[in-house]
Amino acid sequence: EVMPVYKVNVKWGKEKFSEIECNTDEAPLIFKSALYSLTGVVPERMKVMVKGKAIGDDSWSGIKNLKNNITMMMMGSASELPPEPAEKTQFIEDMTESQVNQASDYPPGLHNLGNTCYMAA
Repeated sequence: EVMPVYKVNVKWGKEKFSEIECNTDEAPLIFKSALYSLTGVVPERMKVMVKGKAIGDDSWSGIKNLKNNITMMMMGSASELPPEPAEKTQFIEDMTESQVNQASDYPPGLHNLGNTCYMAA
């Protein structure tokens, strides 16, 4: 009797995920998508190995010995970390007054009269 759905463990670096559903009736990409939701590693960048064999995206052919509680190895780095921005973020506090005026779309209004708390008083 064939059991197409397994509960497997996936080891990824120092992390280990247990009891992940692996349905061999579906394309392996579905399984990889489940791993993506856990790890943030996009399926295109992950490599999942079972007993030294890499799982493809489209078929489970060549992958034998699948059983419950088998541990698969996953490799790949999460792409959630966006690359450093090219220019450093500039905070308004660090800008000069003319830079602030250029950065904001507001027309320049009153010039800075020092402490403006008394303006409305």
